[in-house]
Amino acid sequence: MRSIVSAALVALVALFALAVPANAGLLASNPSATGGATAYLGQSATLAAGGPFNNITFNFYDFNDAPLALGTLYIFSTEYLGTPNALSAASSLAASISNAGGVYAFDPSVTLNGGQQYFFYSDTILSSIGSNANPYPGGTVYFADASNLNFFANPDQDAKFTLNGTAVPEPITLALFAAGLAGLGATRRRKKV
Repeated sequence: MRSIVSAALVALVALFALAVPANAGLLASNPSATGGATAYLGQSATLAAGGPFNNITFNFYDFNDAPLALGTLYIFSTEYLGTPNALSAASSLAASISNAGGVYAFDPSVTLNGGQQYFFYSDTILSSIGSNANPYPGGTVYFADASNLNFFANPDQDAKFTLNGTAVPEPITLALFAAGLAGLGATRRRKKV
């Protein structure tokens, strides 16, 4: 009987390890940094395969190559060519809830799908580094020179950025975890009888 309980406990630990999301991982980034710009910034990015992903964070980099996040960042599923003044949580997929430590953080319930392109736009002027070529193949940088002027794509430049997230456990993994808990409970009840 003890071996059954031990086996059930090992299985439960293994299922729990599968059900717990992995640490945040890199979903997309552009490491280039040979120039810079001061403007309202936007950036499209194609996420890594897999997912879906939550616990989304995003940041640009300032002229000292430190993470940069000011104001609010908005995520769209399609290109946005409106003004920074018109950005809103109502018109976007999500708006950042904090920007501590130079990083925009989104509510954990915000989920993005792997392999898809998303568009990120700031409502605040940023002084960010990037390059005059566009080595990042997964997206384009966007600029707006004033809060009442439209964002425009600039394929001849890019911004340095990092996008992170955590893979969401698949429903089957959670179902296996629940089945393991139920099995362990049943084994313990039998032992007491």
